[in-house]
Amino acid sequence: MTDKTKMVKNLIDYLTSKNLQITRAKYKGYKEPEEITEFVPDIVGFNKKSQLFHIGKVVNCDEMEDQEVISQLQYFSNMEMEDGTSKGKLIEFYIGVPKSCLSEMEKHLNSYSINTENVHIIPIDV
Repeated sequence: MTDKTKMVKNLIDYLTSKNLQITRAKYKGYKEPEEITEFVPDIVGFNKKSQLFHIGKVVNCDEMEDQEVISQLQYFSNMEMEDGTSKGKLIEFYIGVPKSCLSEMEKHLNSYSINTENVHIIPIDV
């Protein structure tokens, strides 16, 4: 199992512990997430109570300055629900990062002007 696969699994476990139903994930036993505009998240979950989608993306320490990753973080952090009872609300966005680069990710979010209102950085054991 690659580090990235372990990270996805750990983020799935975290989201499941928050009572989210994982609908798609880049992990065995789940359907692959679909492309949203031009980006594909690692995990898609749904909260039945709030009727709100949650998206997860795992980022390795060496990917934090990659322009493609930055674009994904900016895009996912600004996504809104398009219909249903939660229409117009920001989708909750979880970024799984190795514990060793947690503070670095926090700095990057600020420097890249990423909306942090709905963003949760989750430290992950690798």
